[in-house]
Amino acid sequence: MKKNRRILLMPLILLLLIIYLAKPQAATAYTEGIPVFGSIHNQDDVEIAVKILKQNLQAATDKDLPAYLNSLVTSAHNETSSDMSQFFADYNLSHELLSIEVLDQQPERMLLKASQRTKKKKGLPQKERYRDHLSDANHTLIKEGNQWKIAETVMTSTSFLD
Repeated sequence: MKKNRRILLMPLILLLLIIYLAKPQAATAYTEGIPVFGSIHNQDDVEIAVKILKQNLQAATDKDLPAYLNSLVTSAHNETSSDMSQFFADYNLSHELLSIEVLDQQPERMLLKASQRTKKKKGLPQKERYRDHLSDANHTLIKEGNQWKIAETVMTSTSFLD
């Protein structure tokens, strides 16, 4: 009887082991100096996505509209161009990417949770009072042609620093 139970349990244990080993493991790596963790299936694509998010935030810091738009899907350029032109005229901010969590990764789509810090640049005018803050944003990136681009950003939390 005990031998029969062992024989029956062995395939179940083997199946569970295979499922566990096939599942991507969460580990912290560093890309461009940014801690990256989560369900990483393709490290190369994640590294490209982190570079795009860093370029996007640097373009926002530099008020470089063409570089900012270059990080976005083409369909977002027209609407984003007028919104960001006004935003860049009104505010002088610095943006810093703090960490990335890979929430979902597929060959043509990625969902990343980015933690970032946004602060006023000291000594520069602001149209209105702007509050320094930490925020989390979920960024959906998709492949447009053979390049990763930001398709959507949803702010999920904000903590004010001042």
